[in-house]
Amino acid sequence: MAVFDAGGSLWAGAPPEGAALAQARRKAELILSTWAADGIDAAGLGADDLGLDPAWITKTGAAAGVPLVVTNLQCPGLSAAPSLRLERGGKSALILGLWSEGAYASGCTASPPAAAAAAALVADQAAHGGQAADLVIVLSQLIEDEVPAVARTVPALDLFLDGKGSPSTPEPRPVSPSALRLSSGSRGKVLGIATIRWMEGADGLAPLDAGEALDKRRERIAQRITSAERQAAGATEPAARARAEERLAYLREELERASAPVAGAGGARSGLSLRLVGLGADIADAPQAAAALSTAKAEIEAAGAAATPSAPRVGGPFAGAAACAGCHPGPHAQWATTSHAGAWTTLVDAQRSMDLACWGCHATGARQPGGPAAPAEVGALGGVQCEACHGPSAAHAANPASTRPLRAPGVEVCVRCHDGAQDGGRFDAATYLPKVGHGTAAAPAGG
Repeated sequence: MAVFDAGGSLWAGAPPEGAALAQARRKAELILSTWAADGIDAAGLGADDLGLDPAWITKTGAAAGVPLVVTNLQCPGLSAAPSLRLERGGKSALILGLWSEGAYASGCTASPPAAAAAAALVADQAAHGGQAADLVIVLSQLIEDEVPAVARTVPALDLFLDGKGSPSTPEPRPVSPSALRLSSGSRGKVLGIATIRWMEGADGLAPLDAGEALDKRRERIAQRITSAERQAAGATEPAARARAEERLAYLREELERASAPVAGAGGARSGLSLRLVGLGADIADAPQAAAALSTAKAEIEAAGAAATPSAPRVGGPFAGAAACAGCHPGPHAQWATTSHAGAWTTLVDAQRSMDLACWGCHATGARQPGGPAAPAEVGALGGVQCEACHGPSAAHAANPASTRPLRAPGVEVCVRCHDGAQDGGRFDAATYLPKVGHGTAAAPAGG
């Protein structure tokens, strides 16, 4: 067994600064140390990861003991292996980390990936007495359309592990006659478990379901052969025996054809299947990882509380849900039953209220003009309150006739936070909006 991460797991978003950078690095340090404790064999990097500073990643990854593999990316201060050969169960695997050609953050540039891959294959073979690796795995940061092109240009590449956050799918996707691509989503929420049915002398990989179908066919043919053998042995008439033997010969030829290797452009292929395991609350944390996570969260909470103003915002354009309740008791009562109302409490309970990557979607008016600029300023605006959807309403609360809030906010308000990345793509307007809608009691008469 071998364990990989294809990159993009250390940070997501624009390069952080100040307190956000300190928090992001603490989280990345936690991830790297946990990977090392779990025995990760190789990890790639993603474009957003570079915002933590390549030199810092090099130092922290080395301290944790995580092997970083980057084949065609050059960065000031980055030190990573261009390739890594692993030995497992008598087989060898060469690991590469390929990026699309171009310029990236922190002064990084990537050379043409196909040429870099070909050069790495030559260098690895030379280093191992001319013996090529049995399997070549790419930790891929290639853009969608580029993967098939690289796979066709360098036929020795067998497996592309997608590190760019493509939607998880349990189907291995062919990208060339002998290469497959696997995706298990982003943000470490899903574990992909790939199983290879090895075929000696194989040239590349094919989805295992084709091989499984052949297995079932071979089983059926073998059963029919057994039946034909009995018929031939029990036949008393020459004509009946001849027919049974003719059928038996035909079935044996069929079994031979069904037992032939799966053929592709490069010959026989080994089979691969993928199983996805969602890493939700139903899977218990390893004690060591849980302890490390608890320590990191406590440090981030303490640092956030010490570094930000302790006084909550007062006044300004946001009135808070309590000010809405007097004139809109029905909608307020309905809102209080939703998960929106407890959104801030969930962060506090999870020790994430000072997490700068989270708090803005759990408080009202976060980072908006006149709203809380930091977690410690949230005060009475904790939770996804009325004004998170209907807009700032302090002026309306003071004089209802002077201005009116947005009465029927559209889905564009929702996707500020339910953006597909934050919620793992679970948001569906038709399903979720009825859970937070106020029905016909949205406003009082004349309000």
